[in-house]
Amino acid sequence: MKKTVTRLTIIVAFFLFNPVVMAVDWTFDGATIVAAANPQNDKLTVLNTRTLNNDIFYIDYEDGTPADRLSAIVPDPDTQGGDALHYWLKNAAIGSGSSAKGRIQMNAPNLALDNVYQSFRLFLHPDLSFYKLYANENGWFTVSELFMGNPGDAHRFRITLNIGKPQGIGQPLLLTAAGSKRTGGTQGNGTWEDLWAEGSLTHELPLNEWIDVMFAYAQGDAANGRFVVQIKRAIDPEPQPIVDVTNWTYHPDAPLPVPLTLFNPAKLYTSDDIINHIRNSGGVAQVYFDDMTVWSVGG
Repeated sequence: MKKTVTRLTIIVAFFLFNPVVMAVDWTFDGATIVAAANPQNDKLTVLNTRTLNNDIFYIDYEDGTPADRLSAIVPDPDTQGGDALHYWLKNAAIGSGSSAKGRIQMNAPNLALDNVYQSFRLFLHPDLSFYKLYANENGWFTVSELFMGNPGDAHRFRITLNIGKPQGIGQPLLLTAAGSKRTGGTQGNGTWEDLWAEGSLTHELPLNEWIDVMFAYAQGDAANGRFVVQIKRAIDPEPQPIVDVTNWTYHPDAPLPVPLTLFNPAKLYTSDDIINHIRNSGGVAQVYFDDMTVWSVGG
């Protein structure tokens, strides 16, 4: 039996009183994942209860084999019934040396949106207890990501939603967000520079339990760009505020606002340090997603 995901109360009125231009509302019951022609992609077909022209999405790995990384439709991990989307990341198969990493991501490309609302349920596998035992601080463990601009564009920006961990063994896992601009170099070069980063130090993410996650993005500059995140555990009477940012949501040097062009609504992306630590401790980096809603509206 599926749970109803709580809506992001502080901004949902904006979406209710403007015409919807894109909407998906998924459970993963009856969904299928099959191999695509490109061995670094799988095709995910979901049952969409709203209107969308194409219910087939690609899951991208970039490199590796199913022994390194895998996505699958599996039974709900807490036996409530139904199915969930499972990401399993055992080896960092992308790159080598200090740049090695691993990636599993659902791709929604070729967009041109100035706002998005997303809600989903997130379940952290008990193996992430080994992530908590990682000694260093880490902010790179991405579960959703938005890109404003395409690879190679001069003014690219991204907003990442991450499961972060403070410095020290046994520290809690926390939901954090960052807005970053791309600086220097062409595609494959340059660096990401954070313009803002925010999260809550008081709302630990539990393991082995479904959590409602809700966020909203609105295009804007330092005065009116918005990114808001809330979460709700079963024990919470109301959604809990995690991130409430008013700041740039596209590259500040862009001559005109840059819309959301690529969206990864379900993602597992992190460094070899984290992947290897979890694996060498006896686990695998893995998470589950379910009951996903994505809206965008026009003015």
